[in-house]
Amino acid sequence: GPPPPPGGPPGGPPPPPGGPPGGPPPPPGGPPGGPPPLPGGPPGGPPPLPGQAPKMMGRPKKKQVKPSTKMKGLAWAKIEDRKIDNTIWDKKINDDVVLQNDLDLKELEAIFCANQPKPEISEDKPGAAGGGGPKKKQVVTLLDPKRSNNVSIMLSRFGKMSFADIRKAIMDLNEDVLPIENTAALKQLTPEPEEIEQIKEYTGEVELLGKAERFFIEMIKIKALRPRLNALHTKQGFDNKMEVARSAVLVMLDAVKEIRDSKKLPRMLELVLAVGNYLNGGTFRGGAYGFKLETLVKITEVRASDNKTNMLNYLAQMCENKEKYKDLLTIQEDFPHIEDACRESIPQAQSDLNKLKAELKQVEGAIKSAPDQAGDRFVEIMTAFHTKANKTLTETIELHEKLEKDFKDLLTYFGEAPSTDSQTLFNHVNSFLQAFDRAQKDNVKRKQLAEKQKLAEQRRKEMAERIAKKRAEGGGAEEEDSGAATGPKKLRPAGGRNMLDNLIADMRTGQAFAPPSQNDVANEALAVFARLKKTRNTPLP
Repeated sequence: GPPPPPGGPPGGPPPPPGGPPGGPPPPPGGPPGGPPPLPGGPPGGPPPLPGQAPKMMGRPKKKQVKPSTKMKGLAWAKIEDRKIDNTIWDKKINDDVVLQNDLDLKELEAIFCANQPKPEISEDKPGAAGGGGPKKKQVVTLLDPKRSNNVSIMLSRFGKMSFADIRKAIMDLNEDVLPIENTAALKQLTPEPEEIEQIKEYTGEVELLGKAERFFIEMIKIKALRPRLNALHTKQGFDNKMEVARSAVLVMLDAVKEIRDSKKLPRMLELVLAVGNYLNGGTFRGGAYGFKLETLVKITEVRASDNKTNMLNYLAQMCENKEKYKDLLTIQEDFPHIEDACRESIPQAQSDLNKLKAELKQVEGAIKSAPDQAGDRFVEIMTAFHTKANKTLTETIELHEKLEKDFKDLLTYFGEAPSTDSQTLFNHVNSFLQAFDRAQKDNVKRKQLAEKQKLAEQRRKEMAERIAKKRAEGGGAEEEDSGAATGPKKLRPAGGRNMLDNLIADMRTGQAFAPPSQNDVANEALAVFARLKKTRNTPLP
């Protein structure tokens, strides 16, 4: 074979100058063995496309095409530039091509131009009638119509205050101008980032903007507007919310203490247990050492044999009759807070305190991040509020922790399930107390009714005896008069006070309505009236 080239392996091609044996030659200006750098680009990187600037971070501001005349604008909701990437607007839509190739700009201007002459701007005063006054100005709206309308409604709360004065009240935290209702309304209608961008992009005359847009221009001047309003709203509503949460915790603490320390409740439970064990004797329910407090609300379901009373009526009557248990009739006096406690719950109180804690955390964050502005007392005012509010909240949280512990101990003390809710337990006790009070009142009414019935029965008995007696007396008189050949049939003697009783007795027996045997009805009626006249001693008309 041929001899190997100098510097090369046997049988291989000669090495190129400046390169490693057996490899391609290095490109000029490049590292040995790598591709040459492209013009205008970094070594080893691709070149920029013709006419394209080097890529920069973020999306560049889109170039606007300004019409030659003022146009009627489209109130759209503009998407922020930073949110365009990887959307349909980035991947599928290129309006620049449409604008350049497809639109007749002259036609657009002819159709949609704002052809009114430029208005003369006055100090928000209506133009005078006639040709000499300023003409009505064309309002420019940048915001969504619904949003703009909501802002206008909210601004009506401030009457005729200028937007600058409202901004000053917010900066000064002036609660005379900003009661909690106004602060809450402002919170809901602070400018969103997209709206701020729309306002900043507007280059026309401010006086031409709508009411909402001009208000937002003032609000944009306030640094950290939303945290400021949130902190002010927290400050204004904190005391009331704190009082509600604290009162709930305290009333539940009182109710737990009343149930635990009551002297009458254990004796009442003892009485219920004794009666219940007797009623359940010989069944699987009998022989109980105790019962869950939910049993107290089921006592009224045990009806008496006559179905007129229940077990609770029996217990109330027993306490009434036996001196030993008479003090149990006033068991409700041991629980002055139980009814109010039924409207609260330990989990709800915990939730309320957590919300207050989160609100104070936001205030703390607003204080730390507050911008340094000359004459701004935000940090001073909010720091004083936060210090005082945080102390009260901490004390109430400690009370709530005590409540949780005391209630847990109460459940253990009464043998209740650890999962029993405070509201459920309070309702069991309160429902029993109210039912026991009703049972006492029912017993009183039943006793009064029985006494009335007994008295009525006694009166009926006495009346029957009198009627029987008078009937016997009247019968003897009739026998004496029955043999007379002439004269009217005589009724019962009508002497003195017994005349009316005799007449009633005759009506009951039918004797008063019997047909006369000898004389006519007129004579008998005259005799009756004569007796009435004699008895009452009153002249007849």
